[in-house]
Amino acid sequence: MILRRFQLISTRSRRVRIHLLLQNHACSFKETRETHLQQRLVRLRNFSNVSGNSFPDCFSLLHHLGGCESTQDINNGKAVHSICIKTGFHRLPYVQNNIMRFYGNCDNLIKARQLFDEMSEPNLVSWTCMISLYVRKGQYDVALCMFSDMCRLGLRPNEFGFSVAIKACRVKGDIVMGELIYGLIMKCGFELDEFCSSSILGLFSDLGESESARKFFDGVPSWRRSEALWNTLLNSYAEGSDAKGVVMLFGQMMHSGTLPSCFTFAIVAKLCATILCLNLTSIFQCQIIKFGFQSHLVVGGALVNAYAKLRLLNSACEVFRNLEEKDNTVWCSLMAGFHLVGVAEGGLNCYLEFLSEGHKPDPFTFATVLSLCSGSETRNFDSQLHCSFFKYGFILDSFLGSAFIDMYGSKGFVSEAYKCFLEVKEKSEVCFGAMIKIFVSYSYNNKALQLFCYMKKLGYLPSLSILCHVLKACSTLSLFEKGRSLHGQIIQFPGAPDKLTAENVLIEMYAKCGAVDEAENVFRNIKVPNEFSWTAIMIACNESWQFGRSLQLFYEMFLSPVPVKPSPFAMVTALQACEMLKSLGKGKQLHAYCIKGGLESQSFVGSSLINMYAADKSEIRSAFQVFGSMSEHDIVSWCTMMSVSARNGHETEALSLFAELYNASIFSIDEVILSTCLSACAGLSALEKGKWFHAYILKSGFMLHEHVNSSVIDMYSKSGSIDGARKINSIEMRNKMKEETVCKKPGHSWVQIKVCKVCSRPMCWLDGIIAVASFTMQSSENNPAFWIK
Repeated sequence: MILRRFQLISTRSRRVRIHLLLQNHACSFKETRETHLQQRLVRLRNFSNVSGNSFPDCFSLLHHLGGCESTQDINNGKAVHSICIKTGFHRLPYVQNNIMRFYGNCDNLIKARQLFDEMSEPNLVSWTCMISLYVRKGQYDVALCMFSDMCRLGLRPNEFGFSVAIKACRVKGDIVMGELIYGLIMKCGFELDEFCSSSILGLFSDLGESESARKFFDGVPSWRRSEALWNTLLNSYAEGSDAKGVVMLFGQMMHSGTLPSCFTFAIVAKLCATILCLNLTSIFQCQIIKFGFQSHLVVGGALVNAYAKLRLLNSACEVFRNLEEKDNTVWCSLMAGFHLVGVAEGGLNCYLEFLSEGHKPDPFTFATVLSLCSGSETRNFDSQLHCSFFKYGFILDSFLGSAFIDMYGSKGFVSEAYKCFLEVKEKSEVCFGAMIKIFVSYSYNNKALQLFCYMKKLGYLPSLSILCHVLKACSTLSLFEKGRSLHGQIIQFPGAPDKLTAENVLIEMYAKCGAVDEAENVFRNIKVPNEFSWTAIMIACNESWQFGRSLQLFYEMFLSPVPVKPSPFAMVTALQACEMLKSLGKGKQLHAYCIKGGLESQSFVGSSLINMYAADKSEIRSAFQVFGSMSEHDIVSWCTMMSVSARNGHETEALSLFAELYNASIFSIDEVILSTCLSACAGLSALEKGKWFHAYILKSGFMLHEHVNSSVIDMYSKSGSIDGARKINSIEMRNKMKEETVCKKPGHSWVQIKVCKVCSRPMCWLDGIIAVASFTMQSSENNPAFWIK
């Protein structure tokens, strides 16, 4: 449905032809204009060969200079400058100002400043022009210094000079200088001017002075409030995500008689994309349609972005279809919406439509498509996209390199991701972090540590996110000292947003290294531990057999200054502690809390409750009740219940549960379930049922599992079929077990020990001697020095 609504009205080929026709027309117009300009410049250079009445006037020269400025033609502009020198027009102030502006707009700020310094008496326009050029090129300190020099010389700035100086203060964040200029504006009486008032309001808004901004706005008479002034205050509220302020101010603007423009609606649409409010988006969309801006690129693009972030792709596609013109930004917004809802195939189809329309992707487009490929199962598209990236002439920088690494890493292509990492010429900390993350995710922990060391050797400072991934590698490899050194680096990030995540990873690292005291020290230093923090320290106590301490922490979680609601994982950890302590009373309390909190329906919580009750043989019926009360059973809960039943003497119930599982839609089997069922058959001496399982094992290939093989031997022996147990130890079976055995060290396998144990019963002692002799001969062949202990 989404893709059907996404289809555009006009045919693809027609749009491509129109696009190419307009492009060719634009190119021919540009060439004609440049040719015409060249011809007129030739005539101007030869002015000395014509009569005196045909000399070019300064306005004609300035007209040609404006044409060179619009086309950024620095050479022809210099030719016009030389003609002005020959004619003597360069001494005129307005000619000097235009030439200075030409050089500044053509990125030759040094030449513009040279002309300014050569002026004998630069006027107010000259000073304002030079200050404006510095602000436009980002040299705000120089611009403000020139503004101060101009005021010291006694020149009174006009509204344009004040607005440019205020803009420099806004971008630089210099509130002191901004307030000084604001005082000058008040002194000169320009505070109600359209340019100055908008600049002052923008200064207060950018510096976070919302109350001062509103106070200044209210001080401007309603008849002097321009559209720019309204939009500036609206943008201030939108930047602060103040939906109430935007709605109220928009209503005041409508009542004042000031009609909203496309910039107004772009601001409110951007707010809708930020706060993700569907009702507000729908209301402003109605206003946009009412004023006829639904097809405007900026307004429509902001609406597409808002609906895409709201996961309403149908509405986003409808707004997108109504746009008269579409740039790369709006295409990326729609494709990002497909990625957000998990419809990667639709996003890739959108990208193919983008290419068929004749658009050329930019780096941001590639980054969006790469994120789509990360969530797509489409094969071969990754390499095609990689090739097209180089086909369009792009260079693999750190930004796109990280995107390619994430794409290949999400598909499991670690080697391709590493190749992309090596191809990045100027690697940044983000690029290193992406590659380290992939290494850790796929258990290449040593590679991750090597890359981390190389990154530090190059002088890059690791972020907190990178330190977390490296800590996970240390945790897996149990590198205590390395993890402790990383702990020292994490302390250097006192107020980082990801600090809590890093502290949780530290707890996990110390726990896996067996340093429970260090893990608890980290936990106690966390200001506001979250649910994961509590669960991690409880797991650490369980792994170190401190089950009482684990339960104590579970109760402290409820009594902490910021109470934390336990998750299913925390509940499972506490139930495991009750199981090991055989604390049935506390376990029942936890069971009651599970029922109250609705956690009993979680399959792994139910399995933990079953194990907890099964720890006490007198409560096995409670385990059956928990199993029966579960709304859904997964393979783990079935396996847990069968194992508990067989272990506590309820073999018949265990086999009945297997029969139910066998007919269930989620039926799957592994060596644990088979071993449990064989153990139940052995306990019942049910030889016929055991033979059925044996046949199933031979058919499914589980006989090569050593534990399953020993369970089959145990079943035959306990069912009174010694011959069946002896057949399991046949030469052919021993050869298979020799190939697939898990035990690689010299000595007897569990199957050999089990057969010897069976044959050691009365009337079977001779078979036991033969079995031991055969195992001894086999061991001597494999390891001549097996007897040396």
